[in-house]
Amino acid sequence: MLNGVSWRVRRPVVLTAVIAAGVLAASGGTAYAVTSALSGPSQPSGTVYACVASGGKLASLESGKVPYACPKGDSLWKWAVIGPAGPKGANGARGANGARGATGATGATGPAGPQGPPGTYTPVTATADSNATDISMYGNHGTWADADFTASATVVMHGAVPTYHCGGTATNGITSCYFYTGTLSLVGSFQTTDGADSPNAGTAINGTVDGTLSGSSDYQFYATSDDPSAANVPATFSDASVNPADNGWPEYFFPEGTNFGRMSQPTWSVAYNAPATCENWVDAYNNSNGTADGAGDIAGVNACNN
Repeated sequence: MLNGVSWRVRRPVVLTAVIAAGVLAASGGTAYAVTSALSGPSQPSGTVYACVASGGKLASLESGKVPYACPKGDSLWKWAVIGPAGPKGANGARGANGARGATGATGATGPAGPQGPPGTYTPVTATADSNATDISMYGNHGTWADADFTASATVVMHGAVPTYHCGGTATNGITSCYFYTGTLSLVGSFQTTDGADSPNAGTAINGTVDGTLSGSSDYQFYATSDDPSAANVPATFSDASVNPADNGWPEYFFPEGTNFGRMSQPTWSVAYNAPATCENWVDAYNNSNGTADGAGDIAGVNACNN
């Protein structure tokens, strides 16, 4: 049966014409052929079976199944319509890359990961105490008292920053800059100068008045050195130019040649108290440097009964 149609060959057919390229084994009635006249494009794949009479005549021809029975005296022959696979051909040339596909939609944001462990960075800190004696104190009208006090200062380096914060340019050789904060606290005593102008109102001070002082200051600044040291801070001061409210106090911690940038005091204050006359004066960042209402004054005038 070929293509679903059973063929019966009535006239003689020469077997060698059917299996032109085949090789037949006559004994036992089985033959195998690589190709045949039946293996053209119109023929189905599979195995072809034939009942062959003596003399090579085809009594019947089937494709795809064994004939139910061959006539008496005929032999059963079979052969493959499709021959064995040939050798693998060489790989073809690689085709051109296809056009890039459209960008897909953005996926949903994944859940937040767990918080990482705390960092290990430890700021560089230096702390120093200094004793200052016979220091001239400044008010809004010049020096008005001498003071002795202890100054406790600390500076903390928080990390490297761009060099322009320290005045660095492309040509001046500054290659490093660091951001710092600092604190200063003061505790001590003072004595007014007779006849000097009082720190606030500027009236002549009546005699010498003894009192106490306390103060504090915060700093923010930049420096080209990353090596502040308490060893650089003088243990004692007796220079009349030192002012406890001086915004340059942290510079004492650094070696000579250090460049500084934008030294500022976000907050600062120094409070003076004269118990004998019940007078007070506060010099601070938030009271117009001790001139605002309520800042007080120390003029050697007894205010205890007021």
